[in-house]
Amino acid sequence: MDRKTSYQTYGFTLVELLVVIAIIAILVALLLPAVQAAREAARRTQCTNNHKQTGLALLNYEQHQETFPPGNMGWNKSGTEWLGHTALFLILPFLEQGIVESQLDYDSRWVNPVNDEVASAQIPTYQCGSDNAKGRMVRTFHRYGYETFHSRSNLCMSFGPSTIYPCNVRAPQDFSTRPYPYGRGQPEEELDTGGAFRMNLGRKMRKFTDGTSHTVMVSEVRAGQDDVWHAFNDQVRDGRGIWAFPFQHSSYLHRNTPNSSAPDCMRSYNCGEPAEERPAPCNNSCSECNGHTAARSYHPGGVNALHCDGSVAFYDDGIDLAVWQAVATIAGGEVVSSQ
Repeated sequence: MDRKTSYQTYGFTLVELLVVIAIIAILVALLLPAVQAAREAARRTQCTNNHKQTGLALLNYEQHQETFPPGNMGWNKSGTEWLGHTALFLILPFLEQGIVESQLDYDSRWVNPVNDEVASAQIPTYQCGSDNAKGRMVRTFHRYGYETFHSRSNLCMSFGPSTIYPCNVRAPQDFSTRPYPYGRGQPEEELDTGGAFRMNLGRKMRKFTDGTSHTVMVSEVRAGQDDVWHAFNDQVRDGRGIWAFPFQHSSYLHRNTPNSSAPDCMRSYNCGEPAEERPAPCNNSCSECNGHTAARSYHPGGVNALHCDGSVAFYDDGIDLAVWQAVATIAGGEVVSSQ
């Protein structure tokens, strides 16, 4: 009796294959947000660590100098240049960046060509992985025929609740503010706004009467995106997040809550000048004279902030504005003397 051997071929039908693909797609869709959340958590942790390193550098500076650094340095000894070098410059030796800091010419202003190379240095501690500041710099074409480069960053200094310097005084770099005998010698306390940092002078630890653990020194900003500037035109430049550039470029204010929907302001003018001589303000208000930026980040829900004792906290976007402004002052909102 002959036996016939039969063979049967096994495989997926088209419908089964489509079902498998659909299941895989659903699993990937469910997994992807978790992966992204894990990556952002890692970036936020690194950003927190950057804040802690910056806090340690500031405290080491204070230990050596018996005062915190000024937010922006004032006039040089000869009264020829308002320097503008930031506190983020001055603490570089305590961030193992002493080679960068050693290249700074302390007698020349921040934007002079002699300080170009040092200002373009990339400082990883000042950059947050959630942003795109890493590797970027601003190229500025100056009216005098030269150009400079300043690297982007995300960590900025708190100058207080509302303004970088009072709007009823001359701008710090105005010639009339030069120290005696070169100028009027504007009293330093006129530039005080009650924040952890201020123009020209640093603060002594004893002046933080609100408590160092209750006063914010540094927080985050989103780095600006336009990286080519022409100083000889009326371009409004997005200068947010430039660690070696004074004023609103390396500082922020607590006038708006973190990640506020209210826009930041990059325009500046001197409220001490006659109104007809001022550039157009942001909102036709003297309170806009310095420009201002809010604390901002790409972390979901809030920003990291460094306190004066070196501790770091995460502040929610929904924080009450009064509370947010209170942690920006060193003495319950009062402007204190420079002594």
